[in-house]
Amino acid sequence: MRSSALTVASLCFLVGLPALPQARAQTDLRWRAKPGATYRYVATQTNQTETEGLPVPPTNIEQVFNYTEKITKVASDGSITKELTFDRIQFKLNSGPFQASFDTAKPDEGNVPPQLAQLQQVLNDLAGQSIRYVLDSKGKVKRLDLPEAFEKAVGQNPAFPARENIRRLAEAGSLVFPDEPVQPGSRWSATVPQELPFGTLSVTTEYTYAGKDAINGQPVHKITLTGTVTLKQREGSAFKIELLDPKLSGAVYLSEDVTHIVRSEVDFQFTQRITNAGQTFTQKVRSQYKVELAGQ
Repeated sequence: MRSSALTVASLCFLVGLPALPQARAQTDLRWRAKPGATYRYVATQTNQTETEGLPVPPTNIEQVFNYTEKITKVASDGSITKELTFDRIQFKLNSGPFQASFDTAKPDEGNVPPQLAQLQQVLNDLAGQSIRYVLDSKGKVKRLDLPEAFEKAVGQNPAFPARENIRRLAEAGSLVFPDEPVQPGSRWSATVPQELPFGTLSVTTEYTYAGKDAINGQPVHKITLTGTVTLKQREGSAFKIELLDPKLSGAVYLSEDVTHIVRSEVDFQFTQRITNAGQTFTQKVRSQYKVELAGQ
């Protein structure tokens, strides 16, 4: 095909006719997972918060998750069953004189104030547990099975069951491909609402297929993303939250055969103004999330 296209272009040049532009190659993005394939990842999330209007020092939190993703089944319709197991969880908090750190791989070590003892226990229980979920070939979550420890980690709320919120978070964090083939510059978007006790948080992510790239010399597909975030306050809420100037950006890198994610990066910055019991304060928040294959 390539030699034919070059021949047509050469003939047009020889006879003095303008050569027609060649069609840009298109890619049908869909997961092509392989049963039994196993991938080990390191996910790092950092949160930085600065508060104005309250005597609270800047707060920095870092969480590191080592986890294993295994493809347990690929159905005839292309849907994929995955099992995600948390191997290790590390937590660090720095907020002025208040310090905390622990590692599920070293449960007897670390610095755990009484206020965080319950969180440490929950994360220790979560280590070694598995989440099982099913995606269609385009990446949409079809089913999600959670261990009890994971639901406990998120917390129970009578009005907003943890299982539903986790499913929404899984949808928001999933990369859903468009139905049509893409070429460099192609765009598509997805909106996921999440119900919270104080309102509805909606995240609209716009993806752009940037074409081929390389990581450590290996070819990958690159998809960039930007997002808009809106918050609709719930009537009767005990406190008011305004979301100001949210900025969401990042990129996802897929293996050349689209069997797995090689790396993903997301940067979310926003300011929130909170009014509670007649007192108003603002917080500047930056949350960065990075996932990459272990040993990369």
